[in-house]
Amino acid sequence: MKKHCDFCGCKRDFKELEGEGEAELWENSHAVLRGNSHAVLWENSHAVLWENSHAVLWGNSHAQCLSPYACAILKTITADATGRLVGNKPIAPDDYLSACGIPIKRGTAILYKSVNGELKNGRDGTFQYTIGKECSAPDWNGESTEECGKGLHLSPSPAQAASFFKHGKNGVFLACRVRVEDIASLPAYARYPDKIRVRACKPLYICDENGKKLEVK
Repeated sequence: MKKHCDFCGCKRDFKELEGEGEAELWENSHAVLRGNSHAVLWENSHAVLWENSHAVLWGNSHAQCLSPYACAILKTITADATGRLVGNKPIAPDDYLSACGIPIKRGTAILYKSVNGELKNGRDGTFQYTIGKECSAPDWNGESTEECGKGLHLSPSPAQAASFFKHGKNGVFLACRVRVEDIASLPAYARYPDKIRVRACKPLYICDENGKKLEVK
Protein backbone atom coordinates (compact mmCIF):
# COMPACT_ATOMS: atom_id res chain seq x y z
CA MET A 1 0.00 0.00 0.00
CA LYS A 2 1.48 3.34 -1.06
CA LYS A 3 1.52 5.88 1.79
CA HIS A 4 3.24 9.16 2.40
CA CYS A 5 6.21 8.89 4.79
CA ASP A 6 6.55 11.91 7.08
CA PHE A 7 10.25 11.20 7.59
CA CYS A 8 11.49 10.80 4.03
CA GLY A 9 8.74 12.86 2.36
CA CYS A 10 8.05 10.22 -0.29
CA LYS A 11 5.30 7.75 -1.02
CA ARG A 12 6.39 4.27 0.01
CA ASP A 13 4.99 0.75 0.08
CA PHE A 14 4.04 0.16 3.70
CA LYS A 15 3.73 -3.37 5.07
CA GLU A 16 0.65 -3.75 7.28
CA LEU A 17 0.98 -5.79 10.49
CA GLU A 18 -2.17 -6.66 12.44
CA GLY A 19 -2.95 -8.46 15.70
CA GLU A 20 0.06 -10.49 16.85
CA GLY A 21 1.96 -9.92 13.60
CA GLU A 22 5.75 -9.88 13.59
CA ALA A 23 8.23 -8.62 11.01
CA GLU A 24 11.90 -7.88 10.46
CA LEU A 25 12.44 -4.86 8.19
CA TRP A 26 15.61 -4.17 6.22
CA GLU A 27 17.04 -1.42 4.02
CA ASN A 28 14.39 1.16 3.09
CA SER A 29 11.31 -0.83 4.05
CA HIS A 30 8.26 0.78 5.67
CA ALA A 31 5.55 -0.64 7.89
CA VAL A 32 2.34 0.19 9.75
CA LEU A 33 1.90 -1.76 13.01
CA ARG A 34 -1.41 -2.26 14.80
CA GLY A 35 -2.74 -4.38 17.66
CA ASN A 36 0.05 -6.17 19.54
CA SER A 37 2.33 -6.46 16.51
CA HIS A 38 6.10 -6.17 16.78
CA ALA A 39 8.85 -5.33 14.32
CA VAL A 40 12.64 -5.10 14.29
CA LEU A 41 13.88 -2.31 11.99
CA TRP A 42 17.33 -2.20 10.38
CA GLU A 43 19.21 0.37 8.28
CA ASN A 44 16.81 3.06 6.96
CA SER A 45 13.52 1.33 7.76
CA HIS A 46 10.51 3.28 9.01
CA ALA A 47 7.39 2.27 10.92
CA VAL A 48 4.18 3.90 12.11
CA LEU A 49 2.98 2.37 15.38
CA TRP A 50 -0.59 2.18 16.70
CA GLU A 51 -2.29 0.62 19.75
CA ASN A 52 0.11 -1.67 21.70
CA SER A 53 2.58 -2.25 18.86
CA HIS A 54 6.35 -2.07 19.33
CA ALA A 55 9.42 -1.60 17.17
CA VAL A 56 13.10 -2.18 17.90
CA LEU A 57 15.18 0.31 15.91
CA TRP A 58 18.74 -0.13 14.63
CA GLY A 59 20.88 1.87 12.22
CA ASN A 60 19.12 4.98 10.87
CA SER A 61 15.62 3.55 11.24
CA HIS A 62 12.71 5.70 12.41
CA ALA A 63 9.32 5.18 14.02
CA GLN A 64 6.23 7.27 14.69
CA CYS A 65 4.34 6.20 17.83
CA LEU A 66 0.76 7.36 17.39
CA SER A 67 -0.61 5.74 20.55
CA PRO A 68 0.62 6.31 24.14
CA TYR A 69 0.89 2.52 24.46
CA ALA A 70 2.94 2.06 21.29
CA CYS A 71 6.69 2.17 21.90
CA ALA A 72 9.89 2.47 19.89
CA ILE A 73 13.01 0.94 21.42
CA LEU A 74 16.13 2.71 20.13
CA LYS A 75 19.27 0.59 19.91
CA THR A 76 21.63 2.98 18.12
CA ILE A 77 22.40 6.68 18.54
CA THR A 78 21.27 7.38 14.96
CA ALA A 79 17.84 5.76 15.35
CA ASP A 80 14.98 8.18 15.99
CA ALA A 81 11.33 8.17 17.01
CA THR A 82 8.45 10.47 17.83
CA GLY A 83 6.06 9.72 20.66
CA ARG A 84 6.84 7.14 23.32
CA LEU A 85 10.34 5.70 23.08
CA VAL A 86 13.06 3.99 25.08
CA GLY A 87 16.64 5.03 24.46
CA ASN A 88 20.01 5.15 26.17
CA LYS A 89 18.83 6.99 29.29
CA PRO A 90 16.60 5.90 32.18
CA ILE A 91 13.06 7.30 32.11
CA ALA A 92 11.85 8.93 35.34
CA PRO A 93 8.48 7.70 36.70
CA ASP A 94 6.59 10.92 35.99
CA ASP A 95 7.97 11.04 32.42
CA TYR A 96 7.05 7.38 31.90
CA LEU A 97 3.49 7.96 33.10
CA SER A 98 3.12 11.07 30.97
CA ALA A 99 4.37 9.25 27.84
CA CYS A 100 1.86 6.47 28.49
CA GLY A 101 -1.02 8.91 28.91
CA ILE A 102 -1.49 8.06 32.60
CA PRO A 103 -2.72 11.04 34.68
CA ILE A 104 -1.10 11.77 38.03
CA LYS A 105 -3.54 12.90 40.73
CA ARG A 106 -2.35 13.94 44.18
CA GLY A 107 0.93 12.17 43.62
CA THR A 108 -0.64 8.85 42.58
CA ALA A 109 -1.46 7.00 39.37
CA ILE A 110 -3.59 4.01 38.37
CA LEU A 111 -1.71 1.03 36.89
CA TYR A 112 -2.84 -2.51 36.12
CA LYS A 113 -1.97 -6.09 37.02
CA SER A 114 -3.11 -9.38 35.47
CA VAL A 115 -3.58 -12.04 38.17
CA ASN A 116 -5.08 -15.49 38.56
CA GLY A 117 -8.47 -16.29 40.11
CA GLU A 118 -7.03 -16.12 43.62
CA LEU A 119 -5.60 -12.64 42.96
CA LYS A 120 -2.05 -14.01 42.99
CA ASN A 121 0.72 -13.12 40.57
CA GLY A 122 0.81 -15.23 37.44
CA ARG A 123 4.49 -16.15 37.26
CA ASP A 124 4.62 -18.43 40.30
CA GLY A 125 1.47 -17.64 42.30
CA THR A 126 3.40 -16.79 45.45
CA PHE A 127 2.42 -13.13 45.89
CA GLN A 128 -1.07 -12.26 47.12
CA TYR A 129 -2.94 -9.12 46.07
CA THR A 130 -5.92 -7.99 48.15
CA ILE A 131 -8.58 -5.46 47.15
CA GLY A 132 -8.36 -2.38 49.36
CA LYS A 133 -5.11 -3.39 51.06
CA GLU A 134 -1.66 -2.01 50.27
CA CYS A 135 0.72 -4.68 49.01
CA SER A 136 4.49 -4.23 49.35
CA ALA A 137 7.29 -5.98 47.44
CA PRO A 138 9.50 -8.02 49.80
CA ASP A 139 12.50 -7.69 47.45
CA TRP A 140 12.17 -3.99 46.58
CA ASN A 141 15.29 -2.19 45.38
CA GLY A 142 14.57 1.17 43.82
CA GLU A 143 18.15 1.58 42.58
CA SER A 144 18.27 -1.70 40.67
CA THR A 145 18.46 -1.58 36.87
CA GLU A 146 17.03 -5.11 36.54
CA GLU A 147 13.71 -5.35 34.74
CA CYS A 148 12.54 -8.53 36.46
CA GLY A 149 12.19 -8.88 40.20
CA LYS A 150 13.19 -6.19 42.75
CA GLY A 151 9.60 -4.95 43.07
CA LEU A 152 6.02 -5.46 41.96
CA HIS A 153 5.43 -5.12 38.21
CA LEU A 154 2.45 -3.16 36.90
CA SER A 155 1.46 -1.89 33.45
CA PRO A 156 -0.15 1.25 32.00
CA SER A 157 -3.12 -0.72 30.61
CA PRO A 158 -4.80 -4.12 31.13
CA ALA A 159 -3.77 -5.17 27.61
CA GLN A 160 -0.13 -4.52 28.43
CA ALA A 161 -0.47 -6.38 31.73
CA ALA A 162 -1.90 -9.35 29.82
CA SER A 163 1.22 -9.48 27.64
CA PHE A 164 3.11 -10.71 30.72
CA PHE A 165 0.38 -13.03 32.06
CA LYS A 166 -2.67 -14.12 30.07
CA HIS A 167 -4.83 -15.12 32.98
CA GLY A 168 -7.55 -17.03 31.14
CA LYS A 169 -11.23 -17.19 32.06
CA ASN A 170 -10.67 -17.53 35.82
CA GLY A 171 -8.19 -14.67 36.16
CA VAL A 172 -8.85 -10.94 36.40
CA PHE A 173 -7.29 -7.52 35.92
CA LEU A 174 -6.66 -5.34 38.96
CA ALA A 175 -6.66 -1.54 38.86
CA CYS A 176 -4.08 -0.43 41.41
CA ARG A 177 -3.26 2.95 42.91
CA VAL A 178 0.48 3.61 43.12
CA ARG A 179 2.34 6.55 44.63
CA VAL A 180 4.68 8.07 42.06
CA GLU A 181 7.43 8.18 44.70
CA ASP A 182 7.16 4.37 44.91
CA ILE A 183 7.88 3.82 41.20
CA ALA A 184 11.37 3.01 39.91
CA SER A 185 12.73 4.60 36.74
CA LEU A 186 12.51 2.55 33.56
CA PRO A 187 16.12 1.54 32.81
CA ALA A 188 17.94 2.53 29.64
CA TYR A 189 17.44 0.18 26.68
CA ALA A 190 14.57 -1.52 28.53
CA ARG A 191 13.43 -4.73 26.85
CA TYR A 192 10.02 -4.65 28.55
CA PRO A 193 8.71 -1.07 28.43
CA ASP A 194 5.15 -2.29 29.03
CA LYS A 195 5.82 -2.78 32.73
CA ILE A 196 7.30 -0.67 35.50
CA ARG A 197 8.63 -1.69 38.93
CA VAL A 198 6.91 -0.35 42.04
CA ARG A 199 7.59 -0.67 45.76
CA ALA A 200 3.94 -0.98 46.73
CA CYS A 201 0.44 -0.62 45.35
CA LYS A 202 -3.17 -0.70 46.57
CA PRO A 203 -5.55 -2.78 44.39
CA LEU A 204 -8.76 -0.76 44.12
CA TYR A 205 -11.07 -2.94 42.05
CA ILE A 206 -11.35 -5.66 39.42
CA CYS A 207 -11.73 -4.29 35.91
CA ASP A 208 -12.22 -5.44 32.34
CA GLU A 209 -9.70 -5.27 29.49
CA ASN A 210 -10.54 -1.58 29.00
CA GLY A 211 -9.95 -0.66 32.63
CA LYS A 212 -13.66 -0.31 33.44
CA LYS A 213 -14.64 -1.33 36.97
CA LEU A 214 -16.56 -4.61 37.21
CA GLU A 215 -19.16 -5.29 39.86
CA VAL A 216 -18.08 -8.55 41.48
CA LYS A 217 -20.44 -10.50 43.73
